[in-house]
Amino acid sequence: MHSRRSFLRTLAGIGAASQFAGLHRELWAQPAPSYPRFCVLSSLNGYAPKLWRPRAPDGGAAGEKGWTLAFPDSSLAPLEKHKDSLVIIEGLDLTTDTANPAFYTGGHNSLSMLTGMHPVAAESTPTQYRSSHESIDYYLAKRLNTPEFLFKPTGYSGAANTIGAFRPDGSAIAAEFDLKKSFVNWFGSVGAMPDPRAAARKNAQQAVVDYLGGEARRLRGRLGAPERAKLDAHLDALAGLTQRIDATGAAGCTRPTSTPDGNNPPAGDKYIPIVLEFTARLLACNLTRVVNVPVDPINSGRAPWLADKDPIFATATIHNDIAHGYRPDDERSHRLLSFVNAWYAQQVSTFIDLLKAIPEGNGTAYDNTIILWINELGDPARHMHTNVPFVLAGGGGRWAKGRYLQYGLGLEDRNPSDPHTPLLTSLANQYGAGLSAFGDPKYPGELPRL
Repeated sequence: MHSRRSFLRTLAGIGAASQFAGLHRELWAQPAPSYPRFCVLSSLNGYAPKLWRPRAPDGGAAGEKGWTLAFPDSSLAPLEKHKDSLVIIEGLDLTTDTANPAFYTGGHNSLSMLTGMHPVAAESTPTQYRSSHESIDYYLAKRLNTPEFLFKPTGYSGAANTIGAFRPDGSAIAAEFDLKKSFVNWFGSVGAMPDPRAAARKNAQQAVVDYLGGEARRLRGRLGAPERAKLDAHLDALAGLTQRIDATGAAGCTRPTSTPDGNNPPAGDKYIPIVLEFTARLLACNLTRVVNVPVDPINSGRAPWLADKDPIFATATIHNDIAHGYRPDDERSHRLLSFVNAWYAQQVSTFIDLLKAIPEGNGTAYDNTIILWINELGDPARHMHTNVPFVLAGGGGRWAKGRYLQYGLGLEDRNPSDPHTPLLTSLANQYGAGLSAFGDPKYPGELPRL
């Protein structure tokens, strides 16, 4: 018992006195995050439920497990090969919008998606893009002490990302839009001569970790079996800290292969894979651990590369023609919207492939990542904020994978029975936040069944 008290007292003294107390606090935080990346991928304009939701292998209604995404015109077919690491979620509602008539106008109000709070004012007003709460990507970037990569493929200088990245004061954060400039900002030091100050800080941090590890191993043999088990867990955490300190030395850390000019990007179907490869390189080099990137390269405009699916795509726009043309009782409108979402799903699948190809420890970067793919609407023609689809991917997260979770599928916004804010709370708590609610406190708790 004396050895245990001596060990804990020694570490506590080091943590309190050291200029690297942040490392010490992170090590001993309960529960310590073991999958330090969070990625938001977003697309707009709703979904066609009958072609988006999984099916049983015989074509019937899907259960929680044992389903397939491989059926004709499936919106999520490109994700079939990754399905064992997915949680597909249907039936959640942006209740914080729909329960506040003063703020809900039935428009494309995507602000609450990641903040869990309604906007300060209604759509088409000067303050429609201000929240009363920070977004979960910003929150986790601060919690993980990492800069966030916030990129908007259809942006321009100073553009705000309206589906995420809000500060605690509710103001939107401007997104990057030019990969050439981003390359200089993010990869300028990768492969270059090291900054002496950064090298000194890295060496000092590693010295602290080495000292803690040495003290732990020295005292290990003097502890009983239960305390040794706890100590071994902390030694594993120390090894994780060593990986994080050695940021850009990872085996998968290489510079992006292409960085087109944001003012003259390639065609949309060529551009998003480049953006996602750039994003994966950032994660591989541990230059960031939080990213927020839309996979819509055209701002809901034309997607002529889908004309092989239906000739209408040669001239139609995704927002005005395809999304607004959706009708629950019209099979062709279902198929058209599903073609769009299947293209987005292919981009998500490509990103997963990129992360799976990055070696990390005994596995890959994908094993230590949580991906949240979001959409801001359910029925796009009526701009419904109910039955909004979500997909969770990645090896991170303590939840069981390979599942389809269906919640209430009410047809109208007047009955939003399943708020999405518990999903945000669940995500924050995966990183040790210990929150009772993220966003609107009227809807506390974590997501049931997740």
